[in-house]
Amino acid sequence: MYRDETTMPSSPIVPKEPERPVVPMERWMLKPMPPTLVKKYSFRQPEHRVRFVMAILSYEGQVGHKATLLVEPELVTVSLRTPGIESITELDKEFASYCDLLYKDISIS
Repeated sequence: MYRDETTMPSSPIVPKEPERPVVPMERWMLKPMPPTLVKKYSFRQPEHRVRFVMAILSYEGQVGHKATLLVEPELVTVSLRTPGIESITELDKEFASYCDLLYKDISIS
């Protein structure tokens, strides 16, 4: 039942990809009326913020679904909702996932 101390690793666990930074991310918030997904993304570099916004605008055209963007000097707030529907849709969720992946991609590169 008890493990022998000699079988325990002598060093701490080493991440597989130590050179990749951890990107802290807030969770999506659900605003109730009308049902809207909202999230804020922060950017230290203005060019990253611009790439993020431009990619979202391009994605809107591809999927035919619109986001509301509030662009501030170091912050972009994304709001997602489907007009005329009183709940969060799969399209909203897919768009939210795209935004998260895009942010990670831009922040790491």
